[in-house]
Amino acid sequence: MKRSLFITSIIFGIIILVGFIFLVLQIRGTILQTQAVQKQFAEEQQKTKQIESLRIVARDIESIEEKLQVMYIEEQHIIDFIKELELIATQENVVLSLSQLDIIKDKEPYLLMSVDFRGSFDQVSVALRRFELLPYIIHIDQVQITPYEEEGVENQWRLVITSRLVSFIPEI
Repeated sequence: MKRSLFITSIIFGIIILVGFIFLVLQIRGTILQTQAVQKQFAEEQQKTKQIESLRIVARDIESIEEKLQVMYIEEQHIIDFIKELELIATQENVVLSLSQLDIIKDKEPYLLMSVDFRGSFDQVSVALRRFELLPYIIHIDQVQITPYEEEGVENQWRLVITSRLVSFIPEI
């Protein structure tokens, strides 16, 4: 009887031990599954953050592109530019003439032009300075200031600016 009780106790102990081992293995499997799900969730969150960052960058690029579109020379910019030259001529009391107004459609289109101011040396000097300060990107190819010689005209100077109007700089 002792022996059968001992064997029963051992069998019962083995059953409890096997059950405990299965329980531990089941808990370990659940922990591993939970860790895998947490890792996958963290990766998904990271991907979501990256996608949102890309969306923000895309919106910024669109905004920059819209601003750049304004900067390229358009027909209205050329008209405004000529009006500003006329304003300089009026305010500085110089004679303005424009020649060689050609739109060059290159990789980056530009307006090739020759601007001619005539007046006293001080007047044409101020006109040149104001020309340089216009809100445009202008590549100046050549500047000539020479005495203006015409019968009956004294102390007059001629300023000829050969340049390329590349783009408009919008006010910020």
